[in-house]
Amino acid sequence: MTSRSTPEHRHSNPDVDYVIHIEYGISRINLEMGVTDGNVDWFIVQLERNVGQRYGNRDWRQVARFDHHPDSA
Repeated sequence: MTSRSTPEHRHSNPDVDYVIHIEYGISRINLEMGVTDGNVDWFIVQLERNVGQRYGNRDWRQVARFDHHPDSA
């Protein structure tokens, strides 16, 4: 994968998706949110590390994750 995380670490259909690089090509923070009528329904924040090439084929893996899904309980 070039710039996205492995599929099992990502939500299938986020309304908002931000990526902030901590050290380009090596580590980043990924934020995904589900929004309805301007209200946040759920969110995921995770630290990801690239185990692939720094420039070229990247392979982002989850290091730490916090999920907030109030309707899933």
